[in-house]
Amino acid sequence: MHIQYIRYLQSMNNANSSNDNAIAESQFSSPYYERIRVERKIGSYLIHQIKEKPSFIILTGHAGDGKTSLLHQILRQVDAIQAEEKLKEEDTVQNRLTGQLLYYVKDMSELVSDKQKECIQEGLDTVNNEGSSIIVSNTGPLIEAFKNYYADTSFCKNKIEMDILKLMDENSFKEGLIGQVSVLVINLALLDNTDIVPFLIDNLLNEELWKGSETCELGLSCPIHNNYLTLKKHQEQFKGFAINYYRWLADNDMRLTIRQILSHLSYAITGNLQCHKLSVINRQTILFDYHISNLFFGYVGFTENTDALKIKSIVEIQKMKLDEKRLKFDQDLFVKENFDVLAEEVRTITKNIWDYFMRRRLYTTEQLLYGKEPFLIRKAMRRMAILFAEMDEQQAAQLFGILYSPIYPKYLSYRKNGIRSRSKRQLKEIVFKALQVLIMGESSDVNSDSVLYLPLKRNGLTNQNVYLLVGKIDFDSLVVDSKQMENTVSDEPIYNVYIKFNRLPQTYLLPLPILDYFYQIANGSLSTKLNPVLSHGIHRLKAQLYKEYQFADGEEVIKLLIQTLQGPKIIDIELDIDNKKLYFD
Repeated sequence: MHIQYIRYLQSMNNANSSNDNAIAESQFSSPYYERIRVERKIGSYLIHQIKEKPSFIILTGHAGDGKTSLLHQILRQVDAIQAEEKLKEEDTVQNRLTGQLLYYVKDMSELVSDKQKECIQEGLDTVNNEGSSIIVSNTGPLIEAFKNYYADTSFCKNKIEMDILKLMDENSFKEGLIGQVSVLVINLALLDNTDIVPFLIDNLLNEELWKGSETCELGLSCPIHNNYLTLKKHQEQFKGFAINYYRWLADNDMRLTIRQILSHLSYAITGNLQCHKLSVINRQTILFDYHISNLFFGYVGFTENTDALKIKSIVEIQKMKLDEKRLKFDQDLFVKENFDVLAEEVRTITKNIWDYFMRRRLYTTEQLLYGKEPFLIRKAMRRMAILFAEMDEQQAAQLFGILYSPIYPKYLSYRKNGIRSRSKRQLKEIVFKALQVLIMGESSDVNSDSVLYLPLKRNGLTNQNVYLLVGKIDFDSLVVDSKQMENTVSDEPIYNVYIKFNRLPQTYLLPLPILDYFYQIANGSLSTKLNPVLSHGIHRLKAQLYKEYQFADGEEVIKLLIQTLQGPKIIDIELDIDNKKLYFD
């Protein structure tokens, strides 16, 4: 059984040509699909909506976001189809939970224009007869289908398009109108996929699916079997790294679809190795070369695997160069040659490779420091440590701080638990300092821990001793806090971090990119990039701060901010126009 299962896993990634099961529809008939699929909470939410009242539901999003799989889940859970039953192009089935009819379209994107129009009409007719409808479609065909549906009416095509885009962007889980049709649009491209990763890993490592993997010809020398054993024993640790890596991508606008995540994990476990070819591979290094620590990063041993670069998450992890960063394990591994920090199974493989390549070859000091092969060996050792060093929770947080950003472990804590009182003060100081740098300039000495000055500045001047001051903001005017959000896609609590100024009516969210941006600026970074959309939001915030916190004094008073040896000082210059005098305070 395990051989067929391994082939099934290998067919689910696009690092080779046999990715037959990378498309959702082809998976439903496989017995393995039932074993590894993850029931999504959003499916239960939509079933509840259907039970409450007749509903017209549209599932849209990117290819690979799980639209068809979600439809299949809903139909199974309402006993409308059998578990391994393939979906038809369209069909009307009975919802056995309510006794009403349920009309579905597997993928309207694949249908011709006239047929799409018929599907929309059939969906409406079903809802009007107390049933419900679920239509799956990509965004472009969805817009064109509704435009075609309203072609002979008074509804403007641009208005129809804006209605759909508005519902997709909001993704509020509330019904809205497309023309005169009331629909519930669920845009799966905006949902967080990382919450299903731990359940997906658990299912991929289901012991029943791996029965007999130890009985093949290579036995314990089989890298796929070794990867399974290693992952099974250190499952929680691997899940912790994988989840937080995928979350880092998602929160930095590089979100992966479910298909892309599954493609990465299936490749990392199997390396797409063919069992009948294993006997010709170097037995001495096979466990290391195809170890999951190398495969997860897109390497076979020390060599980058070009086929693996077809997998998006591997491309992204190589861009980040995590295995080139100096880690706290470096001293033990590379100087003391002490591998005790690694989990036992990984320790033996890693130490043998280190001895094989480093002790048998007489490298000069210069070669050890600057040589290509020693550099590649150190990278591989770090990959082993990143995934399988034995660490407690605090040490793992420190590792994530080194690999990603010092603020990232704190962000993960804020997201899961909200912000504690002490952390509020620390984060408030970071935000306040960052805003000072953004407004006054990174080289300005005219700053204060308790006041954020709002000066007029000349473009191109980053450091001035005298500023024309138009307003100021006290430290206590800023509030940093968190708020728990309603989570319809997971049972895990989610908190959003936000800032609020006492004179501004709205709050401002602090997503990970802005948190990281503020942290880098507050700690003296001179080269920090930010998404243009988020950057625009910061400029808008600055404009609102200047507007709401400007001085209320009349035009007769000019305020100068001057840097003195005792710190910044404000001088008022009052104009007495009648007597043609200036008064300094």
